[in-house]
Amino acid sequence: MYAREYTVTMFSPEKGKFKGLSFNSKTIKPGEVFIAVRGFNSDGILYAKEAVNNGASAVICDKKSTVPKETLELIKTGNVTLIKTDNPEITAAKIAKNIYPKQPKTVFAITGTNGKTTIADL
Repeated sequence: MYAREYTVTMFSPEKGKFKGLSFNSKTIKPGEVFIAVRGFNSDGILYAKEAVNNGASAVICDKKSTVPKETLELIKTGNVTLIKTDNPEITAAKIAKNIYPKQPKTVFAITGTNGKTTIADL
């Protein structure tokens, strides 16, 4: 499904390691990446200013998103990396793979109303 390569445009004044990822501008911690997802009613890029003020070291957004001028200035003066991509979720997943390298090869999900704990413990 995701066989296509995605184009990424980056503004990065300084190369550095990212410490984590967050879709929520309110919970971002210094050194983490803020993923600004476009929705039907709002664009996550509108919350990037808050994320940068809270310590985000990078912002990932859709290449179709219009970054507010004030936010763009804050990104440039705050030494923050801006990543504009065709698909922010896929880009975030690729970065997450580098931040959290020890991932299981197989993941199982147990859903339902009754018996989940029993099945998981077996």
